[in-house]
Amino acid sequence: MKKILHLRAVERLQKSNRNSAIDFYRGIAILTVMFFHFGGWLKYGYLGVDLFFVVSGFLIGKMLLKELQVTQTIKYGQFILKRGLKIWPSYYFFLVIGLIIANVFFWKIDPSQIIPPQEWPRYFLYYRNYTGGSHWMFDHVWSLCVEEHFYTLFPLLLIFAKKIFNNHFNKIFTWVMGSGVLLGILAKIGMFYFTKSQDTYAATHNRIDALSLGIILAWLDMNEKIPTKKTSKLYLTITGILIIFLSLFFDSILKNSFYSKVVIHSIVPWGIFLLLLGSIKNNIKSFYFIRFAGYYTYNLYLWHPMMVLIASHLLGYTLIGMLFYLLLSFGTAILVTSLLEEPILEWRNKVLPNSFN
Repeated sequence: MKKILHLRAVERLQKSNRNSAIDFYRGIAILTVMFFHFGGWLKYGYLGVDLFFVVSGFLIGKMLLKELQVTQTIKYGQFILKRGLKIWPSYYFFLVIGLIIANVFFWKIDPSQIIPPQEWPRYFLYYRNYTGGSHWMFDHVWSLCVEEHFYTLFPLLLIFAKKIFNNHFNKIFTWVMGSGVLLGILAKIGMFYFTKSQDTYAATHNRIDALSLGIILAWLDMNEKIPTKKTSKLYLTITGILIIFLSLFFDSILKNSFYSKVVIHSIVPWGIFLLLLGSIKNNIKSFYFIRFAGYYTYNLYLWHPMMVLIASHLLGYTLIGMLFYLLLSFGTAILVTSLLEEPILEWRNKVLPNSFN
C-alpha cells in the first residue's frame, strides 16, 4: 500500500539540489492557466503560457549551453530522442484517449470536441498552432507545437553558430538571442497589421521573444552573471512584478486591440525575465502546493481542458464545480505521470545516461 501511495514528486521536491524556484514558477504558470480556462475565473490567467515559454527557454537553453560548454558540440539526435521520450508518450496518450472520449461521451453534449480524421495530422504532427482552432478540448496543444518547434530548431542554431563562429561564439550568441527578442516582437506587429486573422498568439514565430529571453537568462546563469546581492535581486523582482501588473492595468483601461494582441505579449515576457533574473536562485520551498503543481505541470496542462468540460457540464462554473475540476485534473495528472511518464523517463535515463537532461 505504501508503494501505491508513494509519489516520486514528494521525494524529488525535497531534494536539496532541486531548483525550487523553477518548480514554483511552473506551478504559478499552470495554476493561472487552469483558473483562466475554468470559465475565466482568473482574467489574465492565459499569461501563464508566457511564463511557461520563458521558463522553457531557460531550462532548454541551460541544458544545451551546458552540453556545448563541456563537449564543444551537441548530440542533436540524442537530444531530440531524450526530449521526445519526455514529451511524446504523454502527448500521444492524451490525444488517443481524448479522441476516444470525445467520440464516445461528447458526440451528443458537445460534438464540436470531435476531431474528424482529416484534421488529425495537425495535432499529431505538431502544426495545429498554424492552422487555427475549433476543438476546444484539444486546441491548447498549440503551445506544445511551439515547444516542439523550439526543441527542433534551437539546437541546430547552436550547432551552426558554434561551427561558423567558434572563436566569437559568445558575442555572436548574444546578438542572435537579442535579435530573437526583436524578431518575436516584429512578428507580432506584422501579423497584426498584415494578416486577415491578426493572430499574434499561437504561431511559433510570435513567441520567439519569450523563448529567447529565457535562453538569455540561461546564458547569464551559465556565465555567473545573475545578481547575487539581496538588494539587486529584490529590485529586479519588484521591477518585474510592476511591469507585469502595469501592463495588465493599462490593458484593462485602454481596451485596445493592438495593445491586447501585441503590446501585452511583448511587455509581459520582459517583466517575467526580470522577475526570474531576481528570484531564479531563491529558495522557495515553503510554497509546497504550488511546487507540487509545478512538478505535474505537463500532464496537468494536457488534461485540464477535458476536465473543465466534464466538471462544468455536471456542476456548472460553480465553486463545487471548480473543486471537482481541480480534483479530476490533479488525479489524472498524477496517474498519467506515475504510470506512464516517470517509468519511461527512468528507462530513458538508463539507456541514455551520458547525455544532458
